Amino acid sequence: MVEADHALATIKRYEEASGQRVNFDKTELSFSQNVPEQLCTQIRNRMEVKVVDSHDKYLGLPTVIGRSKKAVFLKVQERMVKKLKGWKEKFLSRAGKEVLLKSVAQAIPIYLMSCFRLPENVCSSMASLMANFWWGQKNSEKKIHWMSWANLCKPKASGGLGFRDFKSFNEALLAKQVWRLIQNEESILFKCLKARYFPRTFLLSAPVGFRPSYAWRSICSARNLIKEESVWKCHWVRQVWFASSLSIRSGDIQLEIDKWIQQLACSVGGEIMDQIAMVLWSIWKARNESFFKKIKPDVCKSLDLAINLRTEWLCHQPQFEKMGSSSAVWTPPPSGSMKLNFDAGWAGPRGQGFGLVVRDDKGAFQVAASHYEDHRSDPLVAEALSFRWALKLAAEWNLDNLVIVSDCQQLVTAFHQCYSFPSLKTNVVAHALAAESHLYPDCAWWGDPPVTPSCRFA
Repeated sequence: MVEADHALATIKRYEEASGQRVNFDKTELSFSQNVPEQLCTQIRNRMEVKVVDSHDKYLGLPTVIGRSKKAVFLKVQERMVKKLKGWKEKFLSRAGKEVLLKSVAQAIPIYLMSCFRLPENVCSSMASLMANFWWGQKNSEKKIHWMSWANLCKPKASGGLGFRDFKSFNEALLAKQVWRLIQNEESILFKCLKARYFPRTFLLSAPVGFRPSYAWRSICSARNLIKEESVWKCHWVRQVWFASSLSIRSGDIQLEIDKWIQQLACSVGGEIMDQIAMVLWSIWKARNESFFKKIKPDVCKSLDLAINLRTEWLCHQPQFEKMGSSSAVWTPPPSGSMKLNFDAGWAGPRGQGFGLVVRDDKGAFQVAASHYEDHRSDPLVAEALSFRWALKLAAEWNLDNLVIVSDCQQLVTAFHQCYSFPSLKTNVVAHALAAESHLYPDCAWWGDPPVTPSCRFA
């Protein structure tokens, strides 16, 4: 009785919160065999609802599915028979029959098929009903079916009429539910299924479990369709992946690509992640070229693209080590002079940037600046343009007695070693300012050092 009172109180709170009323005339209550008859009578009188042995349907779906699946789903066939028998086949043209079958008959089991896997004999019976209606067969009379139903289910471009193959369509609808669960892990359904069937693993690799519901078994039966259509099952993609010398095999790859990448970022080194990112990008680029430009994918070409991209990317990345974290450290200029570090680098998706920082002989910050250009030059040309820009600013600011430093050895050699060539690790601030110049175009910092996403002055 206490639980009945709690149920009534919950219903009342729902009514007050939603403004809706529960119709107790349509409410049914069922008890298990372990509940005493006297207690059943008390609860029924307290809640004032009908008592039934079992709930037949809920939202149009069967609530209990026993051993005989055919008997449970028999009502779907009966509904289809009623819809088709209500029409006089001889008064309908072929086009009218096609519209009736596609718009009415095929739509009847959609909701049911999106939740449960229909037995094959049920699918065959529904297909037989539609085939008989199409060829004008009534009751016990027999008419020739001039084309098999399988051929009629083919697309019109392939010589069929585009009718649905119920078995394949059922599997596709269930696979769609699997994909929805994968994409929306915050849904109540996903949380319930995960707590019940796969609390410590992924949906695609979860076992069916002990005494599972028929709905869960139906979902599990469609998982293979998602796995088979996964990008990792593509023969060409596997060739590119294996040829890239990555130590991660396809069996370690999960369909949830974003989660898989997050897990990799925590478990592998930065060098391997660089390779993975470039290989995935080359695969995606080849896929787009194949789909949109009809260019046949080439394994060697994709691998060369990945290698070149990674090499080019590494050459233009700022170093994020803190000052003093390695043997290469910034060294002060002679007493009474200042040191100007400058650099060039790629900035933003298509541009290039320049950066400079000036310190005195004690390492104290004096000034920093950045400049952005919405195009990209040859790396050596960009370094030379950065040098010219730095000299121009130094002249404008009347900075005398400067030691000018670049990390581009080709540029320094071109000037006959009039300037020093440090390690890139000692030029990190100028490099970071150049890489982020698209965020701070033509900026200068006096007195206080710059604080940007990747530039922390030390």
